[in-house]
Amino acid sequence: MGLTTLTEMEESWMKRARAAVSRGESWQACNECRGYHPAEHEGACEDGESLPGAPEELLAQ
Repeated sequence: MGLTTLTEMEESWMKRARAAVSRGESWQACNECRGYHPAEHEGACEDGESLPGAPEELLAQ
């Protein structure tokens, strides 16, 4: 059995992904940062509203 430790950033991503899924938010891929943003996102990629994958995909890992 392996031991896995999540970094603070990974924990933050997972928390955000759980919230997005529980609220039924729609997320879309971004061609600029290669991450995912909420569908209504209009800010910069660096503003903290991004995930490295779709929320459902992150939670399935």
